[in-house]
Amino acid sequence: MSWPTSTAMPPTARTPAPADWMPNSFRVTNGGISRVSTAAPAPGGPGAAADPWFPSTLAGSDSAVNSNAVDEPNQQGLNAAGNLPGAAPRAAPIYAWLERLAVLHAGLVDVVRGGRSFEGRPIKGVRLFPGKDKPRLFIEAGMHAQEWITTSTACWLIHRVLQADEADAAPWSGLARAFEWHVFPNVNPDGYEYSFKTERAWRKTRSKGLVCYGVDGNRNWAYGWNPGNSTTRHPCARNFPGRAPFCEAETRGLSEYVRSLAPGARLRLYVSLHSSKQMILFPWGCSREHSADHEELMEIGQRAASALERVHGTKFQVGPIASTIYMAPGNSVDWVYAAGVKYAFAMELRNPVKPEQYVSASAIEATGEETFAAIITMLEEVASRSSRCGK
Repeated sequence: MSWPTSTAMPPTARTPAPADWMPNSFRVTNGGISRVSTAAPAPGGPGAAADPWFPSTLAGSDSAVNSNAVDEPNQQGLNAAGNLPGAAPRAAPIYAWLERLAVLHAGLVDVVRGGRSFEGRPIKGVRLFPGKDKPRLFIEAGMHAQEWITTSTACWLIHRVLQADEADAAPWSGLARAFEWHVFPNVNPDGYEYSFKTERAWRKTRSKGLVCYGVDGNRNWAYGWNPGNSTTRHPCARNFPGRAPFCEAETRGLSEYVRSLAPGARLRLYVSLHSSKQMILFPWGCSREHSADHEELMEIGQRAASALERVHGTKFQVGPIASTIYMAPGNSVDWVYAAGVKYAFAMELRNPVKPEQYVSASAIEATGEETFAAIITMLEEVASRSSRCGK
């Protein structure tokens, strides 16, 4: 398997127009929501933008930002019991919870690392159901710091898989155990913490630039990186791709971890969680040309979307990244697919009906349930197709 190290794209890739890259129309800080221009941000500001429903504070006892302090006793108690680490947990409780799971489920759960962040935080994940010859599934979340629901959903998925293993009664339990799961609930811990402490809608990493902080982690992967669009070269742009592919500690460390999973083509399914457009997406994001596996990926995506809809009635759109949502060169899914991992998807999770539901316990459960149904369907499809190919 050859991992992309250059910025090469499909031969007919088109340089995107600025409108493809800059859909922002609102800025959110912990002081509230204000409308901003879609023009390039002022050189001095952090320039984070978000959907208009993003709350600056989260109402309700199970979703208030202030209830999720790093060392809050009730969260640490949940960690000790092996339960979920609360709604919209901070990075430290998540990591403590992962470590606790490894103790409670010895032999089934290992804590793994995908490098360290710019500010020195470990990027922790878990390996579930380790096995020497098992096919592998990789799930990453939290690449965009403000997308708290993705991190909470990834935690819920880990919890659900282990719950089923304890009961050993779920119809999909055997399928889940047939794969080695690698799940990273938050791959941008610096930006995530900053979104709690300072600016709720912060999107990027927190690396220090000459003018502004941060790089969009989902524009910093090598394949198709920065194809010459001048708007995104502005260091204050919310989707600034960085000065070079993998210039960020977070993407560099995570990509090295992903590379380690691929010997013998064991990495079969890659899922990147984002929010909240209600979409199942696949390559390409760097070009509007169809990938070689377009029809097969569309079929799998549609089946996953149907399974998801059966849970709570949520409808998801399915299609290639570039033509379904917007051009996104330098994203993780394109990079993985270009290396030969055919089944590579991004999921834009559900859009909440009300802002206060965004990270409430009930919203996390509903999002987790339908996301899990989609991923299990993807696993079924991958297992079936791999079997037909004799892999």
